Amino acid sequence: MENTRRDLPWRGDEAYATLRDHFRELLDTRSLTLRGWGLINDLDFDDEDALYAYLQAAYQYLFEGAESPPPAPWL
Repeated sequence: MENTRRDLPWRGDEAYATLRDHFRELLDTRSLTLRGWGLINDLDFDDEDALYAYLQAAYQYLFEGAESPPPAPWL
């Protein structure tokens, strides 16, 4: 995740804003299911609350300046 955060500004302002806005929409609508996440990443969470807590922490790290990324879900 550190590499993603470092590389985001290089994508350009429009791409950065689009990614940020879509990520925020995902968090607000909670439209990603555990099954959907598992198909994309082959990683499991115990429940959707745990998934969204991880995604919220990732959003804060990538877009809001949180000091450290969330712990990897497989640790």
